Amino acid sequence: MVKCTAIRLGGLRTALGTVLVTLGWATSLAAITLVGVFNGLLLPRELGGLLPEVLGGSQWARWILYLAMLGTSILAALLINNPGIAFGSYFVSYCVAGAITYLVLILPELLGAYGSPGVLVEASIRFTFVALFPFPLIAGLVGTILGSALGEMHG
Repeated sequence: MVKCTAIRLGGLRTALGTVLVTLGWATSLAAITLVGVFNGLLLPRELGGLLPEVLGGSQWARWILYLAMLGTSILAALLINNPGIAFGSYFVSYCVAGAITYLVLILPELLGAYGSPGVLVEASIRFTFVALFPFPLIAGLVGTILGSALGEMHG
């Protein structure tokens, strides 16, 4: 009877840990994305992205953001330590990160601080898509593969 309760609690602890790692993963990806958007590094080309005025025109800053996403994904997959669950968690965290990014970008309109209704909705959708696709998606997948491989080697 005691052994059965210990197994249930162990499974609950593992599930709760996976959920918390996934939420932290999503929050980290959204924070990295928002840093890139607010600094003009992950904006569409016609709206300021990649102009010489943006951080001196250095491409390194943009790649540092992608490396941060890669490192976050490696760490999260390593913490989950189960390749199947890690891939599922990555896609959940990627979608939640997109939702968080969109909500933060649209927040001035939701609070009534922006005068023209509807303008931020369209821009926020576009900024979120451009900032999270394709390189962050690829960096996250590669990071998940590397983290899962490291977890399998050491676990």
